Amino acid sequence: MERRQERSSFMLADPPVFIPGSRSFHISRNATVVIKKEDYEKKVSKLLEDDTYVKLKRDPTSRIERQVRDHVKKSSIPLEDQKKLFPSASRCPRLYGLPKVHKKEIPLRPIVSSLGSPTYKLAQFLARSLKPCTGNTTSNVRDSSHFIEILGSINVSPRDILVGFDVVSLFTKVPVRESLAILQRFTSKGLPPDFPKLVEFCLESNYFLWNGDIYQQTEGAAMGSPLSPAIADIFMEDLEEKALASCNLPPKCWLRCVDDTFVIWPHGEEKLEEFHRELNNINSAIKFTKELEKDGRLPFLDVLVTRKLDGTLGHSVYRKPTHTDRYLHATSHHHPQQKAGVIKTFLQSRKSVRRRITPSRERTPEQSHEKQRLR
Repeated sequence: MERRQERSSFMLADPPVFIPGSRSFHISRNATVVIKKEDYEKKVSKLLEDDTYVKLKRDPTSRIERQVRDHVKKSSIPLEDQKKLFPSASRCPRLYGLPKVHKKEIPLRPIVSSLGSPTYKLAQFLARSLKPCTGNTTSNVRDSSHFIEILGSINVSPRDILVGFDVVSLFTKVPVRESLAILQRFTSKGLPPDFPKLVEFCLESNYFLWNGDIYQQTEGAAMGSPLSPAIADIFMEDLEEKALASCNLPPKCWLRCVDDTFVIWPHGEEKLEEFHRELNNINSAIKFTKELEKDGRLPFLDVLVTRKLDGTLGHSVYRKPTHTDRYLHATSHHHPQQKAGVIKTFLQSRKSVRRRITPSRERTPEQSHEKQRLR
């Protein structure tokens, strides 16, 4: 009873902010974080103290809307598509932060909600157009299912080290000028010559509203823009090509999905430290963190990779310690299609991860877990 009264007093005296936890490949989803509004605003304000963000004197939405129309009209985009890209009644993008509940001091991941912004439709169109420019390397991993397929052909020795490299804040740190220079090369491979300039315009139009003030992001790509994943992937493919070509001792295996990399290192821990330093020296804006296998296991995406005695690699579903196992309740007031979609997505995402763990007729621990959580 006392706790309930304390909660009520807390809610009335200082209304908190309810926000979802930051999502990732590691299935740490559906966590709700309750934080004091004052603390939340302080965390966001601290993010905005970075030199990357500059406060603007006025809202540029109308100006950017006119510029989008001018750029699209002068472009090589087909006329039938141009009309679909013209913005109207655009709104200023909004900034919000998602708590990284699995990290110390729970920092915020800055997200710019760009839906309905002047450049949103154009950015979507360009992101689709850039798809053929990415995913063409042997190291590319599309998703967990693709990663598991690759694992089936990999063997490791007792001396090999399983290690994961993760880029720190890739989207907001990706060098835009260098990425555009890389993108320019694809104009000789079929990309329309004016598309790099359109991409540049969209990336330079990164602005947002926070707490009554308008800011512009002067470096990197905004998390929330449809273009950001494509630009980050184009840059990372070039960076990893340089890294693997310049290192004296190459890894036995290098697999990457956006900013997460799975590596098998055969040259010992001392040489691994040297390789890590080399990675961090390729570009001053891009820094990698390192995670070594523990007890023969290493997480990558939502897969837990496990060494087997015969030298092959096994796998199972990986959940972060912060995973809540919360899903829409069957009696909740959501549309039936939403509830069906939850189950469908839940089962499909795990179907690929379960493959080849046990014979198809034998119930796995993961299937038992699913049945228990979806009861």
